[in-house]
Amino acid sequence: MWMAAVLWLAILAVPAGGLAQGEPVVRGGAVTYPGFDVNIDDGGRLGRLHVAFEVLFTDEQGAKLAATPQVKETLLLFLREKTAAELLAPKGRDTLRRELLAQINGAIGGPRAIRLFFMDYLVIKAGTP
Repeated sequence: MWMAAVLWLAILAVPAGGLAQGEPVVRGGAVTYPGFDVNIDDGGRLGRLHVAFEVLFTDEQGAKLAATPQVKETLLLFLREKTAAELLAPKGRDTLRRELLAQINGAIGGPRAIRLFFMDYLVIKAGTP
């Protein structure tokens, strides 16, 4: 019975949209995205992606633009379209780095994002505990 109560409280703590996503933090000409947790396709089954990264910009204004909720939502929607196979491919991390920079630059209207460094990159395949 007490396990059910703990589970119920844990469920109530999770926001309606899923796991809470950290807010981007601007420091000068850089933005840190502390973490995205998204569901991904794993051969017709449900996998997970956890990714956190820092992006360097040509100027502080570009960093401020990239930290807006609209850009965060653009990145979240983009990441949800990824598959475990793409992310686990030999060049998957490098490809994702280039694609994220392109998504950010497209969202802020110019080539201001110049470098992206992954802090966390975890792909959890379906059926993995």
